[in-house]
Amino acid sequence: GSRRGSLPAPPAMPPQELLDYSPSLRRSSCPSRGSGSELGIKCVLIGDGAVGKTSLIVSYTTNGYPDQYQPTALDTFSVQVLVDGAPVRIQLWDTAGQEDFDCLRSLCYSDTDVFLVCFSVVNPTSFQNITEKWIPEIRTHNP
Repeated sequence: GSRRGSLPAPPAMPPQELLDYSPSLRRSSCPSRGSGSELGIKCVLIGDGAVGKTSLIVSYTTNGYPDQYQPTALDTFSVQVLVDGAPVRIQLWDTAGQEDFDCLRSLCYSDTDVFLVCFSVVNPTSFQNITEKWIPEIRTHNP
């Protein structure tokens, strides 16, 4: 039988506030480093198209979920979280996985603190592409 009801509750997410949403690349409006005493972290999500990168970001920043799939060229999101009582601004860069956007995507790799390499558990090719495409691309453009 299923013991689904006995699973512990997931840990609470840190307090967050959606600060900015940019439908296009506007680097000047979202620097990777915060100003003043606020620490900034630039996190770029990469992976094959349609693996859920946008859904991951939207669910984290808004506690919602996109209604329908729309391919992404490049979007940026910004959230502020508290870490040990100090504000940290996380810039989340949502990139296109399609080959047509290879040149555009690599332009946002500079000054990246964290790469989140995404794949779909129902698409084995997307997992294989982590070592065949995505890790080599990171090493080429952000050694």
